[in-house]
Amino acid sequence: AMFAWLPFLAADIGCVLGGYLSPLFHKYCKVSLFTSRKMVMLFGCSCMIGPACIGLVESPYTAIALLCIGGFAHQTLSGALYSI
Repeated sequence: AMFAWLPFLAADIGCVLGGYLSPLFHKYCKVSLFTSRKMVMLFGCSCMIGPACIGLVESPYTAIALLCIGGFAHQTLSGALYSI
């Protein structure tokens, strides 16, 4: 219970970052806004592979870290969709 708040913090950071990454990619990577939003989606979807491995780990700390990655990735996708 000591680290149960970490996935929620990671999800909050992912939500903010999901809306921020699209204009950032648009500005610095010199791609269209539509392409930059697809890049954010690709980033979020690739991070969602981590939570699929939760059942394979033995350490509870590793499981919490993978849950954090899952919450972060899920909210990154949601934040990117909100920016559309």
